Amino acid sequence: MAGRYNDILRDNLNDLAFGQISWTPPTQVYISLFITLPNETTWIGTEPNGGNYARVQVSNNKTTWTSSSLGIINNNIKIEFNRASSTWGIMSGFGIHDALTGGTLLAYGGFDSPRSINGGMQPLFPPNDMAVKLI
Repeated sequence: MAGRYNDILRDNLNDLAFGQISWTPPTQVYISLFITLPNETTWIGTEPNGGNYARVQVSNNKTTWTSSSLGIINNNIKIEFNRASSTWGIMSGFGIHDALTGGTLLAYGGFDSPRSINGGMQPLFPPNDMAVKLI
């Protein structure tokens, strides 16, 4: 499943590469699941609500992410969500945010096939299962 960066992050990377700004990436990022993917106007998607759902905090470093190759990074570690205590719905994709709630969506991606998350299930991304491409 491949994701993409949002406009804010792409602009920051361009400005950084060409000396317009100094920018420090967040030291922690938060992985979400989406029922409805964000659109490129509002960058807001629909996350599950309740049932023990929460974004997963991960360190934003070379332990968590692979080095970029051909503009693509992957997760280096297993990213594991809480066990669902009730049905979360059908997940269509994932997001990477700079805050546990709210904040800025840095990148998102859709799943090749939607995934139902029912009570008792514990969603996870095995290493190298999540890919984000700079486009």
